[in-house]
Amino acid sequence: MICLTGDVHHMAMRTLDQKRLAGTEAGAALRYAEIAAAKGIKVTLFATGRVVVDETAAFLAIARLPGLELGGHGFRGRKPRWLYEGAFRRLLGRANGPRFYQAREIARTVGAFRERLGLEVRAWRDHACRHDANTYRLLASAGIGAVSNESAGEEADPRRDSGLVSLPINVWPDHDCLAHGDYSGSVPRSASTGAPRLPARYLPAGEWLTSVLGQVDRIEARNGLAILLVHPACMGVLDDLATFASLCAALAGRRSVTATEAAAAWAAGSPVG
Repeated sequence: MICLTGDVHHMAMRTLDQKRLAGTEAGAALRYAEIAAAKGIKVTLFATGRVVVDETAAFLAIARLPGLELGGHGFRGRKPRWLYEGAFRRLLGRANGPRFYQAREIARTVGAFRERLGLEVRAWRDHACRHDANTYRLLASAGIGAVSNESAGEEADPRRDSGLVSLPINVWPDHDCLAHGDYSGSVPRSASTGAPRLPARYLPAGEWLTSVLGQVDRIEARNGLAILLVHPACMGVLDDLATFASLCAALAGRRSVTATEAAAAWAAGSPVG
C-alpha cells in the first residue's frame, strides 16, 4: 500500500525551484493532483497557510478532486529565516519558536484552511520536517491526528508519537535525491529531511524512478506502507511533470491511502500494508 504526499509553498518564499518553475507551485500542484486522480491514486498535499490564502481558487479546485487530502505545512514556511534559524533555533533551542508563537502559527494555518476552503486540517508536515519538543502536543491540541516529519529507511512503519500517528517518509524523497534545476552532483549530508542512506549523488530521473519503485515493491512485499514525498515544484522543474506521470502510471492499481486514512487504520489496529 502507498501513501503519496507532496508539499506546496507560497511563491513569496522565492526558493531555487520556484525561480525555475513555469507558473506557481499551486498551479503545479493542481496538475499533479489531476494526474494522480486520473490513475486512481490518493494524494495528501501539505500546503502552507499563506499559499492557501494567496491562491485560494487553485486549492478549491484541488480539494474537489477524488482521493485528495489537504494537510497543513505551517503558515509562512519558517520565514523569515533569520528568526527561525537564529533567534529560535540557536538562542532558544526550538526549531519553531516559543510555544505561544508556534501555537499561533498552527492556528493561523488551520484558520486559513477553514475560512478559505471550508476544510479542517487533520494531517501535518512541518516545513523541512523541522519540529521541536512542543510541536506534536500543539498539533494534537489543534485536532491534528497524523504527522509526517520523520525520515527513515524502508523498514520504518507508522508509530505513535506524543498523541499523534507518525508516518515516516521511507522512500527516497525527490528534492534530496533527484537531479533537477539547481540540484546536481553530490547530495549534501545535511539534506533537509535527514533521511538515512541517501544516494551519494543526485540521481537522473530514470534512475531515481527505478530506485523509488524498487523501494515501494520491497515495502509492499513485507506488507508495509510506502510513504513517498514527491513535490509538485520539483516535478515541474524537472520535466513539466512527465516523470511524475510515469511514476503514477507505475503505481496505478496499487492500493493507496491518504495520510489521515493511514493514521486512522494504524490507530485502530488495522493493517496498513
